[in-house]
Amino acid sequence: MEACGKQKRDAELDQVLVDLVRTVARLAIMSAPFIPSKADELWNSLGADRALASVRLGDLTSLTVGGWTVAKPPHFSPSPMRTSQPARTSVTERTPSDLTGSSTRSYVFIPI
Repeated sequence: MEACGKQKRDAELDQVLVDLVRTVARLAIMSAPFIPSKADELWNSLGADRALASVRLGDLTSLTVGGWTVAKPPHFSPSPMRTSQPARTSVTERTPSDLTGSSTRSYVFIPI
């Protein structure tokens, strides 16, 4: 009985990993127009069976990743400088309904 449960968990884990690789591949495709070299590095680290330049947005829904061998992904930015105070980035978001009023939402991002 226990072996059957382990096989089921292995199948679930395999499906989660396939979904994760497919999602990262889609992100690489969608980011290619904005950060082409980084998107290509990410795509290649996924072990894709074709070049990123040959993939089109229409391929997103039918993207299959079976048989790909994933390698360690590249770093997308240099390591942040360590200081005694963390760098902060503030973002103010306005939604369409907020444009007529004065309400806004403010967020502060602190890099880890």
